[in-house]
Amino acid sequence: MFGHTQMDRRQFLGGVCGTAVLLPLTVHAQKLGRNPRIGYLSPARLPQLLQALHDGLHELGYVEGQNIAFDYRFAEGQAKTLDELAAQLVQLGPDVIVTVASGAAFAAKRATTTIPIVMATVGEPVGIGLVASLARPGGNITGVTLYGSDLARKRLELLKETIPAVRRVALLGNTTNPFTAFNWNEVQPAGPALGLELQLFTITGLGEFPATFAAIKQSGANALLVLSDALFNAARREIIKLASQSSLPTMLRHENSSKTVD
Repeated sequence: MFGHTQMDRRQFLGGVCGTAVLLPLTVHAQKLGRNPRIGYLSPARLPQLLQALHDGLHELGYVEGQNIAFDYRFAEGQAKTLDELAAQLVQLGPDVIVTVASGAAFAAKRATTTIPIVMATVGEPVGIGLVASLARPGGNITGVTLYGSDLARKRLELLKETIPAVRRVALLGNTTNPFTAFNWNEVQPAGPALGLELQLFTITGLGEFPATFAAIKQSGANALLVLSDALFNAARREIIKLASQSSLPTMLRHENSSKTVD
């Protein structure tokens, strides 16, 4: 089930993830004679994605607290705990595990080879080694992926067009997200072609934002490009605030181009 889409992000995630979750969920739960149970693993609490999943399941006749149950685990900026949280979910015996972003998907994959995993908003799962291919991912993983590297290069071009005088651009990434290194390697060649000097700054937790922005300012960067990451999506307000305080023109990603993996 592979395809392109340009629909509303919430509708897409709700529809695709809800459908992908439904089959393994109901089959296994029926065998056990109980309501189906979903494990949910994410590096941050992103209400819009949770609502999208709930809406998608509701359209399929499932309502939390009535005929379906959830076990939630959020790392909340402590990305090193994803493996621990994934192990906790596996111990609870869910019928399926829904993961948000690359780090959570890898953690769930390491935690179980038998429980179905439905991933959401993962960047380049083949390139980062999460699945064998988009058409035949193999193992127990399916879900949704985003074309992050192509969009990052386009955003860099747009940044240059918007601010022609920009010469030095800082890129903000998350060390604990496997997609960061892949994205950085993909976007680097675009720098010289646009006459830009690029420098990557990374964090491992949300508490590092103030020091990192100070380092970016000290580096002489005159613009910032924020790479795709679930933690950054959850911390958009703080990023915008710090960028404003640093008088740093900033481009954050608006993710709405997706594919499905089956």
